Amino acid sequence: MIEGYDRMTTIATDGKAMAADGRLVMGDRILKEDDDKIVKLFVEKAGETLLVGCSGAVVHMQSLLEYISESYVGDSVFLRTNVYNPEEDFGDEAPHPSETHALILTEQGRVFMAGYAESVLEVRKTMATGSGGDIALGAMLAGKTPGEAVLIASRVDLNTNGNVTEIRIA
Repeated sequence: MIEGYDRMTTIATDGKAMAADGRLVMGDRILKEDDDKIVKLFVEKAGETLLVGCSGAVVHMQSLLEYISESYVGDSVFLRTNVYNPEEDFGDEAPHPSETHALILTEQGRVFMAGYAESVLEVRKTMATGSGGDIALGAMLAGKTPGEAVLIASRVDLNTNGNVTEIRIA
């Protein structure tokens, strides 16, 4: 996979499930329609599985997942002393990490967001992010599931496709 690929996407959660579309783009080119954007991340030291929905540049995804794994201590608690800052790890040709972020759903149903140069922060249970995030959030607030919300976003947002994956945390 080329490091510069972007996961322009829509990720949505309601505290019970997380959904994402499958479109992978590079600039204005669609490269893949079935990318896996939700990762089941087992954090061994916590003995728990997290659902992590990633958006942004693929080159920064592994660093972001490692940061989340290192920061999570269990029972919906993240160490807030670490700051995800991959700029020191990548050269000038890599896309800037400021658009790379993740929604995190814990087994307890709590939702967090992690991003460039920020601590992991708890956010509301009904949350969406990515290029179609506002549309998906509105759909969930109107009673749709995360999967239905991402599908609705795909009808309006060119960077989101209708190939939707929804995973329940429990």
